[in-house]
Amino acid sequence: MPMRSFYSHPHMLDSCPMDIFRMRFCLSRMKCLALACTLIAFRMAAQAQVRLTLDDAIQQALSSNPQMDAAQGRIDQTRAERIQAGLGPNPRFVTQTEDVRFWGDQNHNFVNTTEDYLYFGQVFEAGRKRSRRVDLASSTVRTSELERDLLTRLLRGRVSAAYWNAAGSAKMRDLLRENLQTYEEDANYIRNRVREGVMAEADLMRVEVERDRVRVQSLTAARDADVATVELYRAMGRTDFPPTELVDPLDSRKAVILPEVERVLNSRPEARVARERIAEAEANVSLQRANAKPDPEVFGGYKRVSGLDTLYAAVQIDIPVRNRNQGNIASAMAQARIARSNLAYTEANIRAELEGAERAYHDEQGLVELLPATLDKARESERLARAAYREGAIDLIRLLDAERNRIDVQAQYYRALVDLQQSIVNLTLAAGEIK
Repeated sequence: MPMRSFYSHPHMLDSCPMDIFRMRFCLSRMKCLALACTLIAFRMAAQAQVRLTLDDAIQQALSSNPQMDAAQGRIDQTRAERIQAGLGPNPRFVTQTEDVRFWGDQNHNFVNTTEDYLYFGQVFEAGRKRSRRVDLASSTVRTSELERDLLTRLLRGRVSAAYWNAAGSAKMRDLLRENLQTYEEDANYIRNRVREGVMAEADLMRVEVERDRVRVQSLTAARDADVATVELYRAMGRTDFPPTELVDPLDSRKAVILPEVERVLNSRPEARVARERIAEAEANVSLQRANAKPDPEVFGGYKRVSGLDTLYAAVQIDIPVRNRNQGNIASAMAQARIARSNLAYTEANIRAELEGAERAYHDEQGLVELLPATLDKARESERLARAAYREGAIDLIRLLDAERNRIDVQAQYYRALVDLQQSIVNLTLAAGEIK
């Protein structure tokens, strides 16, 4: 018999006390079982959640990001090319037979009437071509190593920025969830007062509208936090996206030392890469000029003519009449000019980035130092408004205004903390000191 019938027919309550007891016992067991399942699921979710610090995120990015593997592969490639550049030309072995005839005179003697050659040839590179090839290849190796350092720096900065953005999104999500819980409590309080006839139903409708508005904001913030976490793992080079707790507090501040411009110009990987590009281009100019010089090839060996054994020697040299490698030389010189212009452009960008990063850091630092006092005032204003509303001294609209002000100030404070962390990352990147 359904449970509703026991409560809708009072006479049956008296006639079936054991059934009621069994039913209540079953209901209690079901509630306990549901509570146990909820606790187990919560514990499993908590155990599955990943605790991630900024240092852990950076280390995982450096160890698992495919871009780092590609950069190391580029270094290995240039090192192999340097080995190849240091190898000299191979000697040449030639065997040759002339005046062979299988028709006509039957007295033709292959041994006495043919000319046989057996000799070796060796190209001797002029203009120190091999050493200049090695210089160019060594410069390419250094460039690839500096590019890996640059990638490491940029990867650290990208992961740091993504980490603090995700941390700020998580803070906003938690803030709106707490505020939603507060509005739920306010709605329940006013609903009870309306039932008692103490408050008007219009107040209940206003607070429910405000609660629904915050619920939408809370869902949006939760979505933004999930997307920010995915972006963090994408910056790390991960392909899995587990639930994550970001451990480093948003209000933690790294000590920042404002660097000297000249020291930054010498230490920034971009400037070092640009300078190495100049050295690489100049090494290529030297190589192309050396390639304009002909390489003599010397031959020496054995010759047999009409049964006589003799020695054979020859020298072969290309005459640089038309092709003096002038096109490749001009191209290499143009590349050197481009490399010098790129260095000047890079240094100008570094100066501008450093100046902008310093100004942004000072501005964000001043804002973060200002907002805590404002937040304390907003919290106190909300507390007083809530107490006054409970006493009937103010209406609901003024209470909602105080709550909105506190939420806005607290959200602004979190955004300012995120912007401050981002400015620290940008300043550290501009200084070339992120490690």
